[in-house]
Amino acid sequence: MINIRKRILSVVTVLCITLGFNMPAYAEWKQDATGWWYTNGNTYYTGWQEIGGKWYYFDKNGYMLYSTIKDGYFLQSDGSWTNGGKEIQKYADLLNDTRWQEQNGIVDISHNIIMDVNHDGVNEMLLNNGPNMAQLKVSIVSYNNGNIKIDNIPSGQGGYYGYIKNENVLCVYGGHMGYFYGSGYKLNDGSWEKVYDWSAEYISQYVDDNAFKNCTLNGKPVSETEFKSFLSKIDKYYYTVEY
Repeated sequence: MINIRKRILSVVTVLCITLGFNMPAYAEWKQDATGWWYTNGNTYYTGWQEIGGKWYYFDKNGYMLYSTIKDGYFLQSDGSWTNGGKEIQKYADLLNDTRWQEQNGIVDISHNIIMDVNHDGVNEMLLNNGPNMAQLKVSIVSYNNGNIKIDNIPSGQGGYYGYIKNENVLCVYGGHMGYFYGSGYKLNDGSWEKVYDWSAEYISQYVDDNAFKNCTLNGKPVSETEFKSFLSKIDKYYYTVEY
């Protein structure tokens, strides 16, 4: 049976080449340290694409967007489009409400991240924003029965970095003059409490791929191995280049 299938496939291939037909390219999901993309022959998909009956969005570099609102549509953690709950529609409206943003000190949003930071079944919206590099912050927008609450976490020259799932810790980061630094915050009785603080000097341009020196964690010197072990706990978030 296997040999017969191979012969049939060979005949079809020869006919396609002979008659000038284009055989469909093999498409598949692929992943690297940055994120997921979907191959399209020798290239990759960009923009909105329907795959397996679900809608996804890929940025201009081919990476799948996830946990964000794009063009008013909610892309959940696996990248697929869904309606979401009441909070999602409210967040989508607020992203287009420049007056609300101005009244609440939200300036020049560079990205939105949708996630349930306190595991209560209702998503929050994290907004990377700020008037300049020295005053960047993450604004955490929470929805509760139609009411909106905003908390701000300073991030320096950076933004949202990732999440430590087993500790429910939200991490922000920054970088300046060869230094990489950040903080971790945990929700405690309705307020965000800093539980981690780190810094290191990096050797190359790419933080996740290089060696570190002069590492500190919570104010104490640590080895490079200890520092990298801490960073490995953080589920890092990919930033799209075309928000």
